[in-house]
Amino acid sequence: MESIILTILLFGLGILFIVKGGDWFADSAIWFASYTRLPKVLIGATIVSLATTIPEFTVSLIASLSGSPDTAVGNAVGSTIANMGLILAVAAIIHPIVIKTRGFRINTVLMLGAMALIWLLGRDRFLSARDGLILLVATIAYLGYQYWRAKSGEEQADVDVLVHTDRAHLPRNVALFLLGGILVVVGSRLVVTNGVTLAELLGVPEMLIALTLVSVGTSLPELVTAISTARKGHPDLSAGNIVGANILDLTWVLSGASLAAPLPILDQTLRLDLPVSFLFGLVLLVTFSVGRRRMGRGLAAAVLAAYALYVAKLVQLGTI
Repeated sequence: MESIILTILLFGLGILFIVKGGDWFADSAIWFASYTRLPKVLIGATIVSLATTIPEFTVSLIASLSGSPDTAVGNAVGSTIANMGLILAVAAIIHPIVIKTRGFRINTVLMLGAMALIWLLGRDRFLSARDGLILLVATIAYLGYQYWRAKSGEEQADVDVLVHTDRAHLPRNVALFLLGGILVVVGSRLVVTNGVTLAELLGVPEMLIALTLVSVGTSLPELVTAISTARKGHPDLSAGNIVGANILDLTWVLSGASLAAPLPILDQTLRLDLPVSFLFGLVLLVTFSVGRRRMGRGLAAAVLAAYALYVAKLVQLGTI
């Protein structure tokens, strides 16, 4: 009993390190981008997206290097499900979401395409180094496309993420950058190690812990952002960030993990997890493409209920 309590405490500490470290790392990375006078559209369209996906990338990379491939895959795929089924639904319950921009629909289609790509590459039950290279090319293509859209004026960078810089703040941001990076790495190690230990102590599959506790834990920054923006009456900003984060979870995160070591793909990933993620993505595409293009509280509650059923199914599979 004491070992379970200690494992849970260390797991929670790891999540805390990831959330706080990721926040510091992202803020300082954006500051450095502005300080070096990189184009604002480049900051908004690429650097911010990458910085906010650092927790998922680090957890999956360390899991892959540590010989815990199920955690690497489960974290990436599970984060996409949690982002849509939990985080976006909560944001819409707080404040209904209305999105009529063409760019959001295009990105949603790209997200569905990324899910289909992972399914196709994983049909042989492995993501190899070659598959990782394909996903890396897809990541670069996606970021390049976002930069092109922003530069051409199709997509404006969010002014909230652009900062005013002063040389006097350089030491502080260097310290936050280094400390944030260290916390993310240490936290990721704690999450992976204790997540696997927790699965063993509870007698459940490693994938179950990865798809639930780990994926939700690494998505906490998105959850905090979603609640904050929803309360301010701008839940559409969170929706756009979530779709972008999902694309990077499937391409960048899994490319790094599979380049580090081959990733076995379980039948459950192909038959349950990816289809559920794809279904949530289709709901978003249809919701914001037809009619009022609005996700109200009723639909959001239904999506949240579907996520709860998915988690219940995972628990059932884990007890068989």
